[in-house]
Amino acid sequence: RDESWRPMTREATDASDVDEVERVIQQAGCSETYYKLETCLGENDRDWRKCQEEVKAFRLCHEKSKRKVDGGK
Repeated sequence: RDESWRPMTREATDASDVDEVERVIQQAGCSETYYKLETCLGENDRDWRKCQEEVKAFRLCHEKSKRKVDGGK
């Protein structure tokens, strides 16, 4: 067995997951609405019920982006 090999740490896995999420959000053109949502959640102890305006804006952005990818369906 190669002793130099080590599994990815939880932190490294989380960082790569975050990078992938950010890439997808950026490609969708929803970075601004996502960061507004994240800011609201951070200010409200991650209670999404207090951030409904931001949740709705992000959902609409995501749906609009998805329609573009699906060819306007």
